[in-house]
Amino acid sequence: MSKPCFLEALAGGTPSRLPVWFMRQAGRFLPEYRAVRAKHTFETMLHEPDLITEVTLQPVRRLDVDAAILFSDILVLPEALGMGLGYIDGEGPRFDAPLEDPDKLRPFDPASIAFLTEGVRRIVAESPVPLIGFAGTPWTVALYMLEGRHGRDFLRARRFWRERPLDFLRVLDLVTDATGAYLEAQVEAGAQAVQLFDSWGGLLGPREQFEMAHPSVERIADRLHERFPGLPVILYSRGTGAYLAQLLEGTTVDAVSVDWTMDLAALRQDPRCPGAVQGNLDPAVFFGPEVSICAAVEELVGAVGRRGYVLNTGHGLNPDLDPGKVKVAVDAAHELGAP
Repeated sequence: MSKPCFLEALAGGTPSRLPVWFMRQAGRFLPEYRAVRAKHTFETMLHEPDLITEVTLQPVRRLDVDAAILFSDILVLPEALGMGLGYIDGEGPRFDAPLEDPDKLRPFDPASIAFLTEGVRRIVAESPVPLIGFAGTPWTVALYMLEGRHGRDFLRARRFWRERPLDFLRVLDLVTDATGAYLEAQVEAGAQAVQLFDSWGGLLGPREQFEMAHPSVERIADRLHERFPGLPVILYSRGTGAYLAQLLEGTTVDAVSVDWTMDLAALRQDPRCPGAVQGNLDPAVFFGPEVSICAAVEELVGAVGRRGYVLNTGHGLNPDLDPGKVKVAVDAAHELGAP
């Protein structure tokens, strides 16, 4: 059997069909998602295998994307480590209390995410395209744990880091090990690729990224490659464009995905870049007319090239989007990749 176009591109190849998927493609812009959400709380949706399966596959059916990404949340991991987690409409995720003592975290047990791995198994059994498992980078996840909730500057967490640097490094180390095991469980259940979301890497300067945060990403990638040779590991790095190529020198991740503020074509030409790149349409392009959506896709593909390239957005899809506009981009990409 031929390799799916998504996996072929991540391996550095040039598939006949240009692969496309989008961050937050399983989300509120889909009417079928809103229908599920009207009947269930967000917490229920995250913890029921049948709902995880349904929501993950909705964009595959409607949009004809070339990969599914597991419907979950990066904070499912700290919940598995013993932090009480809830979701408040209009406010987002909130822990019962911010983390104060890293030694009170319990060890990661794959049994604690049995609902998630069962969802992975069901998705893989039904999906016509590869499934991407995911987690936040240890830096990003640690910020949420120490802040206790969603933030914009995460001042409480960053103050913890500066006032208690040894405890912060302890948190980072524990989260790194847990993230590796968490992703291993997803791959063992059937995920064919994984993506690490460094959503808040831009809060760090270059030195802190090089010395503290990025080594934890490489540690996870090395662990996964040792356990699952050939598994594609994608790093999504947001807000780090000024030094990203330098950060990637000698990297063991297989692909890098960036936000729309970076020149992806220039990154692709840098010898320090991994063999595959992903991105980086501005999600706001979907508010424009169809002709401008097609033009944006054509311009990006023309600049980056098709070898080792996966079309994606530079951030998550907005809940106010028209699904038909998103499908326009998918069709445009597939037409560009047609033999």
